[in-house]
Amino acid sequence: MENTGSLPSSLSFALNQVQGCSTNAFQIASSTGDGSVSANGSIKFNAPTTGIMDFKTSKMYFSVTTTGKGARLPKYIDTLFAGVRITAGGQTIVQNNSLHGLIKCINYETGVEVCDPVTGHPEVLDVQQIDGQTIKATDEKENYGAFLGSISRLFAVDMGEIARISPRLVSLDLCPAIQIEFIVAPDNVLMAVKSTIPRGQANSICAKNDETPTFTIDKPVFIANCYSLLSSSYAMAVRQRIADIGYLTLVYKQTLGFTQNWVGNSNFSLSANSVDKLSSVWRLRTHSDVGGAVPIAGRCVGVNVDQVGGYGYTGAAGVPTFAFDKGDATSTCTEQAAVGERRYQAPCQRLQWPNSLPVFNSAVGTTAAGIFANYGTTTAAADFNWTINSANYPQFNMQPAEVLQQTLRANDIDEMPDCKSMQEFLANKFICAVKLDLPKMKFEKPCVSGLSTTGQNAYFGIRGSSQGQDLNNYENTILAETSVLWRIGANKQMEIIN
Repeated sequence: MENTGSLPSSLSFALNQVQGCSTNAFQIASSTGDGSVSANGSIKFNAPTTGIMDFKTSKMYFSVTTTGKGARLPKYIDTLFAGVRITAGGQTIVQNNSLHGLIKCINYETGVEVCDPVTGHPEVLDVQQIDGQTIKATDEKENYGAFLGSISRLFAVDMGEIARISPRLVSLDLCPAIQIEFIVAPDNVLMAVKSTIPRGQANSICAKNDETPTFTIDKPVFIANCYSLLSSSYAMAVRQRIADIGYLTLVYKQTLGFTQNWVGNSNFSLSANSVDKLSSVWRLRTHSDVGGAVPIAGRCVGVNVDQVGGYGYTGAAGVPTFAFDKGDATSTCTEQAAVGERRYQAPCQRLQWPNSLPVFNSAVGTTAAGIFANYGTTTAAADFNWTINSANYPQFNMQPAEVLQQTLRANDIDEMPDCKSMQEFLANKFICAVKLDLPKMKFEKPCVSGLSTTGQNAYFGIRGSSQGQDLNNYENTILAETSVLWRIGANKQMEIIN
């Protein structure tokens, strides 16, 4: 509002001051006592019972051991976990839905969260591990069970969506005992590559090895970053607020997922306090089969010049090199393949536009001819629209460009942070999302403004609306992001409002 008398921040002398603040960090061993946990296993930690814990920066640290020829970890180390379950006094705060890895992948691709480039394993590695060890030989695996990885923890993951809780500092003295459980994903989230040769031939990195890889989570510990205040003013203010209104309210996101084979439409019903966003992704029905690495379209060179790895501005279009003839000062400039950017993802992370053209190919990147993901051959496109209680949303069928822009709007971003072309969006990162709450800005107070369906089931769905759909090879997953209210009252009483 105008004329409020407030000064801009560049002129303001306003100062917040908190005295008697101390910080600490605690390393917590797993309550299950397992030093190594296999696929589909569980890792549990008991959080401290006193102090103020930072939910954003408190994380689990671990290393990874793999077995099997050509084993490769997927991009985003969070993919190694199928879910996170959090309870307080035996009551569920965060429920496991087995789609944790997919949700984190989508959040990273849309910029809702940022994957740490050092401990988050943000890329599929072809010829060298994160510790510098070379893995270029045929059938050689990516493995951190020896050398540095055997004596040090190299990876870290947060507590999932509750890491974005508001406020992020939670007083544990007010809560019942909190337990954090990480559920390990199955072995099929790994890749088994034949070699490190770039895409374009039968024995390339895109080809599946004959073995089925396995992995274990080694030496897991949870590090809780905590604070304490010597002054009693904060504790008194908290007690007074509970006395005045009966409870404190914390807000965090929780995503519910629904998966079925794509036959032209998907539907589900949901009752929730605030549905903030709907997202839909399509993956090949074979995504749960272990395979080779999937090339990122437009950002992955091939072994042959005529395969065209992508665009010059991405560094994947081949490199012009000078070749000098013997005894002659003249030179020619030729294009050289297999030089430039090589980006991949795991089969379970390939989010694809379910169009009938280009023709479905489960062994993408292993053939010696053709350009990967050539959408220039498409003659009939797949358009989409959401429905809420049979009403269309939006009021038109969305084509790819409109899908992208609605997805940006739904996530309050201006661009997907690591998507360089429409080809890449369609072939590897196709996310169809719509917004149901008010826009959010960084650092502003949380606002619960999504669609409320409390007391009744609302029916949601997404449908294709053209002849270009592939109805035989894809699986559809719908994700509904909701705001959950966690109310804490006197004597550690609590209520969860989903």
